[in-house]
Amino acid sequence: MWFQSLIGRLKTKEAQKWLKDHGYKYKSYEITENYYRFKQKSPRHYKRFRIIEFGKDTGIKAVIGFKNPDLTFNPDEKYNLIMLEKFSLEDLERDLKKIDKLIEEKDTREAAEKIYMIVESCIKILSELKEEKLIEKFQKEIEMEKDPEGKKFYENLIKRLKEKKWNTILLDEAANELNEIFNEEKIIEFNKLLNIWKEALYLHTAGFHENMLTIKNVIKRAPIAKEMLEITKKYLEIT
Repeated sequence: MWFQSLIGRLKTKEAQKWLKDHGYKYKSYEITENYYRFKQKSPRHYKRFRIIEFGKDTGIKAVIGFKNPDLTFNPDEKYNLIMLEKFSLEDLERDLKKIDKLIEEKDTREAAEKIYMIVESCIKILSELKEEKLIEKFQKEIEMEKDPEGKKFYENLIKRLKEKKWNTILLDEAANELNEIFNEEKIIEFNKLLNIWKEALYLHTAGFHENMLTIKNVIKRAPIAKEMLEITKKYLEIT
């Protein structure tokens, strides 16, 4: 039994401080309807999950995962990956339904962020699937790069990707490389993934952080969440 995620209703900074003080991962988080969710380990290693209270009067719950000793993970075996990531896609399907409600309530900021979070989560799932290929592409950049700082940049990307320490730079580079991979494999419309990522990032910055968009701006871009989910499900052969 292992802690897969820690979730709570505390304000972001308060939750991050508590997690940091107690030795847990705190920088990256997801926003659900009722909680902030701080992932501690990838869900792919577990067979089943349960939510429990985490300490007395902490306001925090723990998602505990029970490891599956019989499941051998191979990035090239799509069947295994479907089993590993299925619960993540089910969560995202539920989040997708919440977007319409947020738009109906004219909650521009939260609707924009919900759309972004779905796209971001799909980028992470696809990156895990294509991790070996992404590392190969980053390694080629290192070999071609003459500037030591440039080499260090891509070395850091590889390290972060392996450790699942996501930030905006890694997400952007992964999205660009995934787009190139999908273009080569002719899986989806040319540059579609990159266009979706750019629109999502715009919603994240201008819609959530800067709170400068109108509800019409968000409605116009809302379909990208469903499109990204469909791309991910298609690639995992989930219908």
